[in-house]
Amino acid sequence: MMEEVGDTNWRQEIRRILEEFVKIKSKERLLSRAKLLRKRMKSCKSSAGLIRNDRDGRARTSIK
Repeated sequence: MMEEVGDTNWRQEIRRILEEFVKIKSKERLLSRAKLLRKRMKSCKSSAGLIRNDRDGRARTSIK
């Protein structure tokens, strides 16, 4: 069966497939972590509240 494929460099082909697999798994892990962080952030204040606090904090520091 492998002879039918011809002059394929199996070492390079296996390496390429493994590298692609590792990239996919890494992306899945990062996405999972991002989803977890996003879920935790939802329990925090709303975006408007965070912006308001940031803006008010800057206003207070510029008065000093």
